[in-house]
Amino acid sequence: MIWEKLDEQRIYLGLKADNTDEIFEKMGRPLIEQGFAKENYVEGLIEREKEFCTGLATPIGVAIPHTAADYVNKTTFSIAVLDHPVEFTEMGTDDDKVNVEVVIMLTIAEAHGHIDMLQRVIAIIQDPELVKNIKNAKDEKTVIELIKEKENTL
Repeated sequence: MIWEKLDEQRIYLGLKADNTDEIFEKMGRPLIEQGFAKENYVEGLIEREKEFCTGLATPIGVAIPHTAADYVNKTTFSIAVLDHPVEFTEMGTDDDKVNVEVVIMLTIAEAHGHIDMLQRVIAIIQDPELVKNIKNAKDEKTVIELIKEKENTL
């Protein structure tokens, strides 16, 4: 269950950022400080986003940035609800833009261990009501409970 990998320290409600690099810094730096990611993790996110864009054109724009396992020490993930939409390039395109409001940052240590986590994250993203509820959550504990409830139905 992915909700077990999430704690309130890695949930950011009302995150202020003007671009993807700023989001990656604000979400990635704590992962480095907490020992989940290596010192070059933020740079890895920025580089990977240039090659493989992570914006998804869902009813509420979502992005799922991540890096290769080389940048990671321990598997976890973080969620940010942005205080205003930030433009990401849409996954699978070169220049289509998505106004992202929710960022789910994956930090996966095993080279092939991301499949299960990715499937569970996709189940979250594909539920527009759940994404809306996460976006409107008043506190971090509510976000965890929403994800836990969703996972119990999978």
